[in-house]
Amino acid sequence: MHCLGGGLDWLERPDWARDWLGRALNAWDFDAVHLDVEVWNAAGWEDDRVRPRLLEQYLTVLQTVREADLPLEIDVTPRLAGDLAGTRRVLDAALDPADRVTVMAYRDRVEGTDGILDFSRSTRVACFGTRSTSESALRLSRPSRLGVRGRRSPRRAGSRWIARRPSSRIT
Repeated sequence: MHCLGGGLDWLERPDWARDWLGRALNAWDFDAVHLDVEVWNAAGWEDDRVRPRLLEQYLTVLQTVREADLPLEIDVTPRLAGDLAGTRRVLDAALDPADRVTVMAYRDRVEGTDGILDFSRSTRVACFGTRSTSESALRLSRPSRLGVRGRRSPRRAGSRWIARRPSSRIT
């Protein structure tokens, strides 16, 4: 069972992330931590001068939570594949401390322009595949999820949301 939490206020106060996790672990024996700290929604993210500071704050939060020595899953958005903080691609920096990743590819169709597959392509390659880093080491494929938007189901009583599986394998 994963402990899920996050907040933009943790960027300024990473000790709050540590306190939250301590309280959660005292309440339950969790197997992993899932962080939903959506740094790309922080004030100033669009400013190229502010983004490096926000990225460093975000990485500090991730490292603070890693101190619990539990597997860490993070949520990422496909836009991080194109965002830079200085000369560093934000997605690469975010993936380094993560054991698992949820790619938030919230779209209402699988294929086509701006569909799930198109929207998440570069992020899926970075998360699911292997590639060389600047140190020429291989980044191994990590367990990952693809978050998609569901829709209301009128056919099943008691069912609130459904999502269709694509006919082709997502790679």
